[in-house]
Parts: sequence; structure tokens; C-alpha cells
Amino acid sequence: MTIELTIHRHKLTCKGQVYEARLNGVPVCQSLTPFFTAARALLDAGHSPDTPLAMKHDGATITSLRSTIGQAARLTVTEEDKKGLRIKKHRPPTFGLYQERGSVGSYRPIRRLPSCEI
Repeated sequence: MTIELTIHRHKLTCKGQVYEARLNGVPVCQSLTPFFTAARALLDAGHSPDTPLAMKHDGATITSLRSTIGQAARLTVTEEDKKGLRIKKHRPPTFGLYQERGSVGSYRPIRRLPSCEI
């Protein structure tokens, strides 16, 4: 069974648009990269890495992104001056300061997700 996320614009920051990913109306995370970030949150909550994951924008009928939780959890988006946006392997921040402030690619779960019972 595919897990379907819906993303909503949350706030605009100096780093870019922050989105809130929701699962059945329940907030999962807030991030600049909501699909990949939500996949890491779902994986941390105990969902199988083989579970299909899809994302739609709020009010849209078209699926924007599709993958498995495990595959999406390994990726993130970076922006480089000469190459533009790139999907790359996710590397968790190594410094506690970045994790506390929520750097690009990290996340802060909004609330504890129910494990695997969706």
C-alpha cells in the first residue's frame, strides 16, 4: 500500500520555501526538501524501507514524486552555483549546532508518528 504525503507551504525563509509534509492530515515534518525529509522521518518511525511513497502538492491531483521510503531516505537536494539543483546522497550533519537549528536536509519531527499503522 502506497503512503501518500501532501505538502503545504509553511513559511518563506532566507534559505527558501519551507514546506510541511502531512500524512492523512497529520504533520510529519517541516523542511526545504519535504519528500526526502519525510521519508527519513517515516523510516525512523519504523516504516519498512520497501513501502512505496508518493507526494502531492496541496490541492493537486497529480503525484509530484514517487519512490520507496528507503530509496528516498537516502537522498536530498543540493544547489550548486554552476550546476543548479541536484539530487544527491543524503549526508546527515556532523555538528550538533546544525542539527539543533535544522540545517538543509535535517528535520525536526513535529510530533511522534504512530509506528507503521497507517
